[in-house]
Amino acid sequence: MSSKVRFSVSLDQTTNQAIEKLAQRHKPELSKSYIVEYALVRFPDAMEAKQLGAGGRM
Repeated sequence: MSSKVRFSVSLDQTTNQAIEKLAQRHKPELSKSYIVEYALVRFPDAMEAKQLGAGGRM
């Protein structure tokens, strides 16, 4: 069974508003925490693919 670790994130006003708009557009409405978790879970794979595609450079 996997466990999750809780942490806090501070966002600037523009980023927070963008996430809120994204959450509200989805039906049913998504939570901001779900959107942030979704992005963070996919970030390592995206960075690895970017590094491999750039010949190991960022």
